[in-house]
Amino acid sequence: MDEGSTDGPAFSEKSITQESLPHAEGTDGRSQFQRTEKWKSYCRITLGSYEGEKVRGLYEGEGVAKFHGGNEYRGMFSEGLMHGKGTYTWADGVKYEGNFVKNVQMHQGRYTWPDGSVYDGQVKSGIRHGFGTYTCGTHPISYSGQWFEGKRHGKGILYYNKEGSSWYEGQFVNNVKSGWGLRCYKSGNVYKGDWERDMRHGHGTMSWLTTDQEYTGQWVNGLQHGQGIHTWYLKRISGSQYPLRNQYVGDIVNGNRHGHGKFIFASGAVYDGEWVFNKKHGMGKLILKNGRQYEGEFIDDRLAKYPALQIDDANMHKLSHICTPSPFGTGERGRKRPPTLLFVFETSTKCTILLVEDLALRQTAVSPPLWLASPLLVLLVRTD
Repeated sequence: MDEGSTDGPAFSEKSITQESLPHAEGTDGRSQFQRTEKWKSYCRITLGSYEGEKVRGLYEGEGVAKFHGGNEYRGMFSEGLMHGKGTYTWADGVKYEGNFVKNVQMHQGRYTWPDGSVYDGQVKSGIRHGFGTYTCGTHPISYSGQWFEGKRHGKGILYYNKEGSSWYEGQFVNNVKSGWGLRCYKSGNVYKGDWERDMRHGHGTMSWLTTDQEYTGQWVNGLQHGQGIHTWYLKRISGSQYPLRNQYVGDIVNGNRHGHGKFIFASGAVYDGEWVFNKKHGMGKLILKNGRQYEGEFIDDRLAKYPALQIDDANMHKLSHICTPSPFGTGERGRKRPPTLLFVFETSTKCTILLVEDLALRQTAVSPPLWLASPLLVLLVRTD
């Protein structure tokens, strides 16, 4: 409102203080007085003209008050104050339509801004407070829910696009997502769980529908961090209602498998041991589907004693074998050698790898020698 003096007895002494004047709240949740710092001083309004009823010299009933500077009020008056239903329009185009209590917007009202933004809901002392809906005029954003002193605070739903495919529903604290909430992204990915300072923080579940992955566990500042379960879903077996899946259960640091954890492969194999930045590294145990196992040191995703055996997480759904590149060179440029067959078997004391090189292979299945009665693993690698 404009500073100045009152015109005649239209307003009581209480009406001239800043607290009693209409506040044009900005889209950021603050009033025009706060944004222009006019609120710091008590101010007086200058009434230009009034049309309406009077009782004992005070404005009473329905009337129109126009102020120097361009502000205007149309509505009900009581004892010289704006009181009841009315519309207050500021010179910059901001408009409030709703209830007034002794010159102050209260209870229920509607704000509109020149950029097309709209708020419709409960109001206290000229500020959004209670339940209301805000729609932004410059961006496809809308919010419907609880407000506290001009800010999103409490339970509500925030839409990020007009199609309604990207949204958050849950708790807010001082305009930011904080507490429990459900976030649906435009891609179809979904997170449900704890939030803090607009970030996934606490315990929650993220489902990446675009990549068939899911993580349930601890989050810190938007990243998986702490104890968690990460699942990669693969194709469904014919005749089964359950899909194949790789699954990791254990320590996660800044989104990486790091620390101690168990990886359950779709093939039925299980690795339980140490991890360093998504690779098996340190002491661990690998148990295959048939019950055979290797326990010892792993280095950079490989068995330390048998570096030719690289356990490839991405290829473990190929149930017949573990794919691995050969560490052996050809020694000759431009010439390809036939593949090498690796037989892995174990005795009562240790695991052994036998290399059978330059073995001519046909399309028919190759059986191991009879003296390898129960091989632990058969690997076909190329040496070219």
